[in-house]
Amino acid sequence: MKKLLYCLAFAALLSACEDTPRENVQSTETDVDKSGMLFVENGIKGGLAEITAAQLAKNSSDNPKVIAFADMIITDHDSIGKELKQLAKDKDVVVNNTLSAEQQEMINQLKAKKGPGFDAAYADMMVMDHDKTVKMFENETHNQTAAVQKVAEDALPKLKKHLQAAKDLQAGLK
Repeated sequence: MKKLLYCLAFAALLSACEDTPRENVQSTETDVDKSGMLFVENGIKGGLAEITAAQLAKNSSDNPKVIAFADMIITDHDSIGKELKQLAKDKDVVVNNTLSAEQQEMINQLKAKKGPGFDAAYADMMVMDHDKTVKMFENETHNQTAAVQKVAEDALPKLKKHLQAAKDLQAGLK
């Protein structure tokens, strides 16, 4: 009888130690879903790329409209970046704070341009980047994490303004 009880107890112990599939376990380290984590990382990297391009524009362009646009980008993306970095810190989301290879290549292509060619390429880049960015932020206004939603919602008016200003700049340079 004792052997039977020991066997049953051992079997119960083994079944309790069963490995639960990872896809069914929610991380307790963060309450941000995968979409939110990608949003934070892509938002930080995208902002860094836009600030880098804007600093380049300030140093490379003689066009006052390009320089004014670049100033707006630096100021606003610095602010949005701080919010995203705080969200990453609060939610334990680790972000590699460097440009992607694609972003670095775009910056390098921009560096190779001069004069009106630079201005046009910069405006084109800003339209393309802000179009993607606005869509990404709009998508995250429906994220399951309230903090992600808030950052996305708070940043959208500025980003939409940037997109329109970039389109206006682009049209004015043609």
